Amino acid sequence: MSRKMYNPLVLILIGLAVFGFFYRLITEPLQLLTQFLIFGAIAAILFFLYKRFLAKQFGVEGTSHRPKQPVKNKIKKTTNVIPHRKKAGQKKASNRTLNKRSSAPTLTVIEGKKGKKKNRALF
Repeated sequence: MSRKMYNPLVLILIGLAVFGFFYRLITEPLQLLTQFLIFGAIAAILFFLYKRFLAKQFGVEGTSHRPKQPVKNKIKKTTNVIPHRKKAGQKKASNRTLNKRSSAPTLTVIEGKKGKKKNRALF
């Protein structure tokens, strides 16, 4: 049996919150509704400010107002269009070879003073 054991303090706080909610719902329902509306308005304003200013500053995606345009294929596969050929006067693009990565550098071990304690006053 894997049963989660909750902290008794957390259970007491949740119980008091539920009791306070129902007590206020019975005694002052209009004030409870007003409190929820104010909380919702504040949350909406904070969300709007975050999306408008802070999300752009931190580079969060999905904040741009301009929709992304789909990438268009230059040549469709279904058509029989011949691609443009280069003119005789144009230079041919040079094929440069990629530099091959050299093997890992050789690492050497520098022997230190293993037996001597460090002077902590210098740090």
